[in-house]
Amino acid sequence: VIGGAANGFVVCGAVEVLCDTMGAVPFDADVSLACARVLAKLSLDAEVQRRLGTNRRLAEILLVTMKAHCPPDSRCHEALLVRLSFVLGNLTACSAASRSNLASALPALLKLLSYHTAAFLRAVASAQAGNAGFAAKAMREHSLEPLSAPGVVASSGCSGTPSEASMDGSVGGAAASDVGGLSDVLTKLIRLIAHLAMNEAEGVAISRAHETASLLELLAALPLEPTPLGNASPLALEELRLNTTSAVTNLSFYSTGDNVLLNDAHVLLCQLLAQALTYPNEEGVVEAARAIGNLSRTAAARQSLCSLHASEALLLLLGHSSASVVNASCGALVNLAGDPRCLSHLSSLRATPRVAEAMLLQLETMQAAASRSCGEGGATTQAYEGYGAVAAEAALMAAKTLCNLLSSGLDSDTCPGEHLLDWSARHALTTALAPLATKQTLTWKTDAGEWPHVAWLLMSLLRPEGGREQGRGEGVVCKEKRRTVEQVCKT
Repeated sequence: VIGGAANGFVVCGAVEVLCDTMGAVPFDADVSLACARVLAKLSLDAEVQRRLGTNRRLAEILLVTMKAHCPPDSRCHEALLVRLSFVLGNLTACSAASRSNLASALPALLKLLSYHTAAFLRAVASAQAGNAGFAAKAMREHSLEPLSAPGVVASSGCSGTPSEASMDGSVGGAAASDVGGLSDVLTKLIRLIAHLAMNEAEGVAISRAHETASLLELLAALPLEPTPLGNASPLALEELRLNTTSAVTNLSFYSTGDNVLLNDAHVLLCQLLAQALTYPNEEGVVEAARAIGNLSRTAAARQSLCSLHASEALLLLLGHSSASVVNASCGALVNLAGDPRCLSHLSSLRATPRVAEAMLLQLETMQAAASRSCGEGGATTQAYEGYGAVAAEAALMAAKTLCNLLSSGLDSDTCPGEHLLDWSARHALTTALAPLATKQTLTWKTDAGEWPHVAWLLMSLLRPEGGREQGRGEGVVCKEKRRTVEQVCKT
């Protein structure tokens, strides 16, 4: 299965045979697990993904096998669930047709999410209580008074001493040794649900399901800093947090009135995502910023984000070395900047000069990547072009954010560019924007359609004779709706 060996399985029809074998003995767990293990390896291949994803009969066999062996209770075959979820997650990563073929499985998948989240939370509590129990035992041996441990409820009549149930490593039927296995199950399951949510019909259905609130519980329970928990490694917990945040990003895109993440829970979600902006994992920060970008489309969420100091964290991320982080941060700031009620807060944080500096830096990065790609060949050229394209997207998003920030001064007696930016900053911006106002000077195809209009609008806001002519209605034209890219699960 390694490397190009997957092609041999495809040519001889082994992919279909493996699925048919599972279908022939759907209640044989050993056979199903053996087939699923091979399919999990094969499903990393694009042609295998196409064959399985577009063939409704084969997809149905995988779902029937999951239903037979993975009910949302203690009988669930977790090893099989992990592999089947991984296979289905690979199929749905890049194929809308595959997502539609699996739509019927949504109720079962959501029940599995709810059940395993509850089990995971019990296992986490057990791990925390076990750590506190060992600490209490050590202190008793040295005649020290035990201290109350975070997250541990003191049993009746004991001041901060863990209950007997927690001393043996189990709370409510979940052992501390379950954390690692359950984190693996949830990582693959949530990744699959996140991919299904990229289809609008499936995404709306998931966003309305009460089981989706489990994602908030997981975000609240997972540590921000990489640290082991029970028998789960920091890497496993980091992967679970990343996929959970990715699922939240996809689901928060659907601003329907009954989205369980955006209704009464939106304040909690804003708080959790604001904390996630400080996460050391770059991909996690990008996903958190994208989710905040989705949330920031509503006035209530914008107010919450400002009060929780998320705006300060987003502005700090403008200096990040990753253009993807800068782009995602501007995707949230552009909506905050378009809300008059947030402008005084952003002004107190010097948002305008900081966004302007970030835009200029990303334009420099874009130009440097363009010059380096010239004369290079093969993979080197592609690498520089990819890096430059991301920088170009970040610069464009920063420019849109600047449009909203600068248009805030259109009702004043002075030009917005004059009272928010000094002369040197305005000169540097105008110089950088001038060549971008024509399509012929653009390097990256993805931005060719938007840059001329945005560059022209921004230059007009920087000129005293042009700013007031635009009017506020035309000036604030850059509010964005952000949606996550398709996540690739690392195994």
